[in-house]
Amino acid sequence: MANKSLRWSDKALEENRKLLDYLLNEWGDEITSRVNEQIEKTANRIRQTPYQFPVFLKRKNVHRCVPSNIYLL
Repeated sequence: MANKSLRWSDKALEENRKLLDYLLNEWGDEITSRVNEQIEKTANRIRQTPYQFPVFLKRKNVHRCVPSNIYLL
């Protein structure tokens, strides 16, 4: 199956930037890199199989994912 396109909302992009800035300031490069890698892996899962995530806007066929558990080990 071909990957679907993935568009981040402005809010999601801003939250992601804030998270990575915070992690960089508080925890350094290694942890920030690990978290960013997990976010990218989740984004790839969404691209491959978006229908495993709940519909957020039905009329636009928009699904959402709120990553809550990021494992760093």
